[in-house]
Amino acid sequence: MLAWFTTFYARNHTFLLQAFLIALITDQLFFKEESIPKRIGKSLGAFLLSLNTSMIMTVFLYQKLSPLLSLNVLSDFFLATGLILLTLIPVIFLYQRLINKKPSVAVFTYCQFVIAAEISSLLANQNWQWDFFTIILTLCLYFLFKKEIRYISQEQTVITEDSRFFWSTVLCIILVVAQAEFPRMFLNGSNSAVPTPIAYVVSFLAIISCIMYVVFMKFNIFSVTRYESYLKKYDDDQLTGAKSLHYFMEHYEESFKQFDKKQELTIFYSSLVNLHDYNLTNGYQAGSNLLKFICQQLQEQFPKSIISRNGAHFIGIIEKQDEDNFSKIIKAVAARSTGETLLFKVGLAPFKPSRHLLRRQRNTELLHGLDQAASALHSIKLKNASIGYYDDQLAKADEIRVHVLSEIDQACRDNWLKIYYQPLIDIQNMKLAECEALSRWIDPKYGFLFPDKFIPALEANREVYKVDCHVLEGYGQDAEFLRKKEKEIFPISFNISRTDLEACDIYQKIEDTVARYGLSRDQVHIEITESALNDSSQAMVEAVQHFHDLGYQVWMDDFGSGYSSLNVLKDYHFDVIKIDMVFLRRFDDRSKTIVRNICQMAKELGIRTVCEGVETQEQFDFLKEAGCNLAQGFLFSPPVSLADLYKKMAPYL
Repeated sequence: MLAWFTTFYARNHTFLLQAFLIALITDQLFFKEESIPKRIGKSLGAFLLSLNTSMIMTVFLYQKLSPLLSLNVLSDFFLATGLILLTLIPVIFLYQRLINKKPSVAVFTYCQFVIAAEISSLLANQNWQWDFFTIILTLCLYFLFKKEIRYISQEQTVITEDSRFFWSTVLCIILVVAQAEFPRMFLNGSNSAVPTPIAYVVSFLAIISCIMYVVFMKFNIFSVTRYESYLKKYDDDQLTGAKSLHYFMEHYEESFKQFDKKQELTIFYSSLVNLHDYNLTNGYQAGSNLLKFICQQLQEQFPKSIISRNGAHFIGIIEKQDEDNFSKIIKAVAARSTGETLLFKVGLAPFKPSRHLLRRQRNTELLHGLDQAASALHSIKLKNASIGYYDDQLAKADEIRVHVLSEIDQACRDNWLKIYYQPLIDIQNMKLAECEALSRWIDPKYGFLFPDKFIPALEANREVYKVDCHVLEGYGQDAEFLRKKEKEIFPISFNISRTDLEACDIYQKIEDTVARYGLSRDQVHIEITESALNDSSQAMVEAVQHFHDLGYQVWMDDFGSGYSSLNVLKDYHFDVIKIDMVFLRRFDDRSKTIVRNICQMAKELGIRTVCEGVETQEQFDFLKEAGCNLAQGFLFSPPVSLADLYKKMAPYL
């Protein structure tokens, strides 16, 4: 084997020389921002994936196959050419995996090495000339296309998205390889292997095709880059004059030159509340003028910043000392409101750019800052505040939210989600009627989590059905335990979300659980919140009817918390309505009148009533006088585990 390599490199050491150049060029093009150990390792990989490796495999295969075949000049040419192309395919594929770029980038880069080797072999008469021309042409093509290769290495460009660029480069490689002089020179070295006239013609055509490809690609990429650079330079929002989000991501660092290097920075994310209502009242042109006005105000208050617009949101980076300037914009926008409660709200988050990071990592850092500002904005969405700040509390909430979304399956599997029961007392006979089954997350890392820490995140991610199904599963296991202890099994009500209907076959899951634990449908009652009914009325009408058809009672939770409670009673058939605790929280004559009339109306409709939030004996006595059926609240018990439930409910059993 050593003798074989010695013989091979005695005639073809130019490929080994070019392999070093390929490793250095690849390092300069793609690995400059990597750590030193990674650069060394990847450069070694580029060396091993050079034309040198492809040619070694080609010669080895050729020498094994050619004695077995009866070859003439033409078949010898096709065999040699085919073997070169065959060995180039895996080498280029692995090269693409090494540089971690799109296939078109890898093929175009590698094509330059093939062209350099090809033209060098055509121009050289001696080995030293082959070495010289290979070095010169490889370096020339590198410097000629260095900017272009780095440009097409970006995540998205017009060129790399066009398959014609990829296939034209592949065709060029095939044409370069498929000329007679190149395979003849290093496969058998015979001057008579290819007739001289054919050799000259094919060699001339190969050089012309290489030159045409180089000129065409240089001009083509140059034209596209100029066009895309023009678009990026003038990438302004046509309505307001603000920059696009893409422009902001690409150029936000330019604004740092305007800031004091020691000054703390803040990233902001704003929203215009009730813009839709403003458009309906004043016309869309007025809404457009309003967006222009806000952009103008932002540019006046923060002249050093790049102001970007994304829909009704404006984004930018400002100096922390200028945060108070937002109050001027908030007042100016409120002054233009004509009864639509137009509000300009903004979320602010500290932004500390790390200049030592790679560009890709800096963009990730920017997106993280935008997420924090958006989180601060979301935190004041339903509050009477116009400016939200991303602080340690919000950071903790975000940390828990991410943890919940990633660990929900394990929480169900390992019983981090515990089933708690809050009793409902029959007001007339003072006996335990049933319980509401609730979920509490006891996390090994974050401890006890109330539903507001995990339910909204799971609902937004359409995974809250896992919690709802786990609650019913837990009740089934508890019912099985009570059956073995020969204790009476109390009925339960449990909540389902609107997203449960979309994310899974919730009907089948409930049916399967009820059957698996031998439960009666009278023991399982479905609770649906009023807010869910407002979001998708037709789907929920069908859902309520479907549950009734299956034999389940359907309860309406939080009755009176929305603005269309009477419409809900008109459109849906419920077995029970649960009166929201807000009416007992403000226990005045007005609230009493409302509760009393709700109970009377429900009775006439054949609907039973539950009142939530019962905390005092006075409230309980009032509910009894008002004709309410069931009471739920801390007067009797907070949500507790099964073991504690029987202790607390001893007087009511």
